[in-house]
Amino acid sequence: LPEVSAVTAARSDAPVYVRHACSGPRPMSVKHVASGDDLAMRRPPCRGCQKPWPYPRDVEYRLMSDVPQHIDPRTSRAIVAFQSRRIGHEEPDFVLPVIQKMSFTHPTCFRKNRLVEEFEYDRVNGDMYFDIRAQEGNHLGYARLVTLNSWYIALFSSAMFMCLSAMDLQANFTLCVEMIDDPDEYSQYWFSKYFFMVFWGFLVGVNIAIAVREALWEWTIKSSALVGDLITECHVLDTWAAFLALVMFRFFFVEMHVKDIVILLHPWKMVQPFAATKIENARSYIVGFPDEYTFRVENRAGQQLGLPVQLLTKLLLLFYKGYLFYYSLSGHRWPLLASSMASAGSTVWLCIKLYWVLTDRRECKRRLLEQLKSGDDGARSQAKKLLSLHFKIGVAENGQEYRISRMSCISEQLPGCVECGREPGDHTPPVAAARSPPPRGRGDKRESPAAALAAVA
Repeated sequence: LPEVSAVTAARSDAPVYVRHACSGPRPMSVKHVASGDDLAMRRPPCRGCQKPWPYPRDVEYRLMSDVPQHIDPRTSRAIVAFQSRRIGHEEPDFVLPVIQKMSFTHPTCFRKNRLVEEFEYDRVNGDMYFDIRAQEGNHLGYARLVTLNSWYIALFSSAMFMCLSAMDLQANFTLCVEMIDDPDEYSQYWFSKYFFMVFWGFLVGVNIAIAVREALWEWTIKSSALVGDLITECHVLDTWAAFLALVMFRFFFVEMHVKDIVILLHPWKMVQPFAATKIENARSYIVGFPDEYTFRVENRAGQQLGLPVQLLTKLLLLFYKGYLFYYSLSGHRWPLLASSMASAGSTVWLCIKLYWVLTDRRECKRRLLEQLKSGDDGARSQAKKLLSLHFKIGVAENGQEYRISRMSCISEQLPGCVECGREPGDHTPPVAAARSPPPRGRGDKRESPAAALAAVA
C-alpha cells in the first residue's frame, strides 16, 4: 500500500487502512488511530467538578533508583531498597539498628522459630521486642513485617473463613427449604419453623445492610481526594463490580491487610513509616503504625457492628437446633447434635473476638484523641481521618465530639472538590488541548482512500 503510506505520512490525522492478515483477497477495513488530542477528549473528567484531567500530565516528582553495579542482584546481604522519612527529619522513620536486628523468626514458650508478623522497636536505639504485650511506652513504635509467608497465611485464612461462612449460610438455607418441602417431617413444629426462618432471614438481611453501610463509608473515604485510591471515572459496570466486592469483603470480615494490600505496600505515605528490604534472600516490607490497637481497629474495621448480629444469629441457630434435638425422633438427633456442637464452638469464638474488638476500639479512640493534641500537623490529619473513618465522629476545637455524615467528613478536610482535590480557582487546562472532531451526520461515512489521495494531491 505505497499510496496509503504516503497519505498517512503526509497527514498525521488521516485514518489508517489495514489489510486483514489472512489468505485470499479481502476488502480493506478502516481502523481509526486515536491521536493524543482525541484521547484527551475521550478521557472522562472529574465526577465532582467536571474538570478535565491534563493529558499528557505533568509529573511533579519522580524517584529513580538504580541497583549499584558492585552489588550482585542475588546477594544475601541486607538491602534497603526504599525507606521513608518524615518532612523536617534528618533520620529515617526506622533507624539503622532496626534493620540490622530484624529477624524473620523468633522463639516462643511453646514453639521455636515462629514466623514474625509484628514487633515493637525503640525509636532511638532500635531495640527489637517481639512480645508486644511485655512493654509499653511512648518511645516505642509498632510495625508489621509483611513477607510472602505472612501474605500466604493471611490470604488462606481469609479464603477459608469466607468458604466456611458461605457453607454455613447454605446449610441453614437448605434446612429452611427442607422444613418447607417436607411438611410431614416437621408438622409438629408448624409455628417454630416459620419463626426460625423469618428471624434468620431478618438477621442475614441486617448483616447485609451493615456491610453495605460500612462499604459506603469506606468507598466515600477512599474515592475522595483525601485518600484517592478508588477510581470512580470508570464504567458503571466496573464501579459496581468493585463496590459489590467491597460489600462482600465487609460481609465476610476480610481483614484490611488482605484487601488493601496495594495501599499497604505503596511507598508514598505522608506520616506512616515504611521500608522495603531484602534480607537473607527474602523480600519484605516493614509498615509502621502508631500502635497495635490502631492496627487492629483498621484491620477489623466494621466488625463491631457485624459481630453482635453474627453472635445473635449463632445463638438463634443453637437454641433452635437444641429445641429440635429435644423433641425430634431418635433417628434425627445425632446430625442435629453434631451441627449444634459446631454452632456452640463458633458462638464461643465470636464472644471472645467481639470482646477484643471492643477493647481495641476503646483504647484506639483514646489514643487518637490524644494524638489530636500533638503539634505534628501530619499526625493530627491522620487522627482526624481515622476518627471519621472508623468512629464516624469529628472533634471541634474545644475538644467536643460530634457525629458526622459520609460527605461532611470529607468536605471538612478538603477545601476544593471532594473527588479530585482541586480548588475552584484551579483551572488547569490539559497540556494537549483537545480538538473537537468535525460534526458527522447520521449518513456520513469515514473518508475513503480515493478521497484521502485527492485531498493530499
